[in-house]
Amino acid sequence: MNDPRGSVWRKWDLHVHTPASFHWNEGINIAKRTPEDRDKVLDELIEKVVASDVAVFGIMDYWTFDGYLAIRARLAARNLTIPKTIFPGMELRIEAPVDFRLNIQVVLSDALTEQQLQDFKAALRIGAIDRALSNESLIAFARTLDPSKAQVHGFQEADLKDEQKLIQLGSMTALVTRESLRSAIKQVPPDTCLVILPYDTSDGLSKLDWEKHPHDDNYFMQTAHMFETREPENVDLFHGRETEKNQKFLRNFLKTMGGKPKPAISGSDAHKIADYGAFPSNRITWIKADPTFEGLRQTLYEPLSRVAISTD
Repeated sequence: MNDPRGSVWRKWDLHVHTPASFHWNEGINIAKRTPEDRDKVLDELIEKVVASDVAVFGIMDYWTFDGYLAIRARLAARNLTIPKTIFPGMELRIEAPVDFRLNIQVVLSDALTEQQLQDFKAALRIGAIDRALSNESLIAFARTLDPSKAQVHGFQEADLKDEQKLIQLGSMTALVTRESLRSAIKQVPPDTCLVILPYDTSDGLSKLDWEKHPHDDNYFMQTAHMFETREPENVDLFHGRETEKNQKFLRNFLKTMGGKPKPAISGSDAHKIADYGAFPSNRITWIKADPTFEGLRQTLYEPLSRVAISTD
């Protein structure tokens, strides 16, 4: 056990970005920095993690594990062990019958090797061009978009000749297939990958019309191991807590999820170092478990007693 008393409540922030994300709000992507500047920003990030009162962080960069791997490499280069847990993860957009880009996330065990993470990513495919996920594929997809589609997302026709702009455009518009997500999960050992589905947060599942698309609603609700939400009423639903507001449909909601409650979490969605552990509206995720991937998996079996979203 991590603590001789057993499981204790700790803050977990399972949704932070790094300078490897294309939507980073604090300087340029680490891939374009000098080695000295790259090490400097990674050291600043590590210092923030160590100083934070959050015990566990999940890196959720868009389309890549590069940020997580850069942090891990920097820790190894400094021969540094920190008293915090950092999980690799990835934020994606997935094919779905919606008029927005449905967000889906994966969090993986920190025991996985770099090659296992790269195998996971390589199995993901961009459906429109049927190519494995990579920067080159994001560029290739972006080049299939006509100038009017690029302009909708804030890009000019001249940007379609700039590779960095094309990566950004592809990142904002590409979708992975459901089949490739299933295949990617099979590339890593069993019980080392969990699917997180945003619900009422940015581009979440709550906007999918379940009456028109019951099959798709069931698929996503049952594929997800846990959900991202900040609404107390939705936390009650996912955790199977009956209230006056949900008593008439709670049973149907649980059946849609596969017949059992599932954990509800709320991350900071930090796009700059200063926002790590700064939960919107103070909707803090508390988890009563060891700060390990096995501890996170335990919440799947006891979400009501092991997960809370609240100030205290």
